[in-house]
Amino acid sequence: MYESIWEPIEQSKLVKGKELILIRDGLLNYLPFELLVRDGIQQDYRDYHYLVKDYSFTYYPSATVLHFSRTQAAPVPNWQKSFLGFALSEFSHDHCLSSGLLLDDLEQAITEATTIANEFGPDQATVWTNAQATEDQLTSAKPHLYRY
Repeated sequence: MYESIWEPIEQSKLVKGKELILIRDGLLNYLPFELLVRDGIQQDYRDYHYLVKDYSFTYYPSATVLHFSRTQAAPVPNWQKSFLGFALSEFSHDHCLSSGLLLDDLEQAITEATTIANEFGPDQATVWTNAQATEDQLTSAKPHLYRY
């Protein structure tokens, strides 16, 4: 594959630099260029010289998408807080899966959620645990206003 697809491109001097943008078409959409191999058969896969060792590949579905990704400003998020955590450490029958299987208790879930919240500080984090961690609470908390 390397000899028939990539080598002619390199020899034509179309490749300038190490960071490449590819817009593929047809069957080439299924080809991960970074896995093309420069050299012949090796004893171990780690010994092959994959193109990813020489280039960084970025793929776009079309030139139009590439153009808009470079010209459109990214929307500014409207986050008001950083972290919203919901932690259940003990599961009751109310928390069974639809298949009827019981969930194992997650003894450290609350510790983990509060540890993460502490990294952001009390003004930037909210954690709801066990009985307070309900679907209604999640909806009323407006999770779209939290970054994480």
